Amino acid sequence: MTTRFDIQIQLHFEGKDGLTYSKEVIRLLDVIETATYGSDREDVIRASNVLDINPVIRDACLERLRHYRHKRFLLEEARPGSLALVGLVAGVGLYVFKKTIMESFTEGFKDSRTNKLLKETFRDLVDEKCLKIAENIRKQLIIRQISAELTSLPPSNDNSPQIIIVNITPPPTKSTKWEEIINLGNMLE
Repeated sequence: MTTRFDIQIQLHFEGKDGLTYSKEVIRLLDVIETATYGSDREDVIRASNVLDINPVIRDACLERLRHYRHKRFLLEEARPGSLALVGLVAGVGLYVFKKTIMESFTEGFKDSRTNKLLKETFRDLVDEKCLKIAENIRKQLIIRQISAELTSLPPSNDNSPQIIIVNITPPPTKSTKWEEIINLGNMLE
């Protein structure tokens, strides 16, 4: 079940003749990974400043974030059509931060004022995090020269997530050998 504190990213691929190269899917998933990693780093730094956390704990959290590569985007569905993947941004920043602090304070942390403040801080960051992820995705798409249109939608109610929609359109290119093979297959039918 999603809430307004979730961020959903929808990837819509418009392939030629309904076909999408797996390379393009992988490239875009890497864009999402890079964008969410940058956002998680900013979340940890901001929470460290708000909570006045020891720099050693902050640095440990930042180091641990790297261990969650390719675990930041949770695919929840694939839709028919050209290709649509829908997933949620994982709460890696908050998870790593809490795990690191809890190791320092053990059980007393769960009911502590610090834990409550930490949750409030990350709740307050959700809107900004969504905008930052969208901005990071846009930058990565430009850097990697991927043609796409980005749209951000606010939650429609308290139980719905914020949504980032990425519509990927293939750039007009000359026919490649691979496309010729596909066309040959169609010709043989």
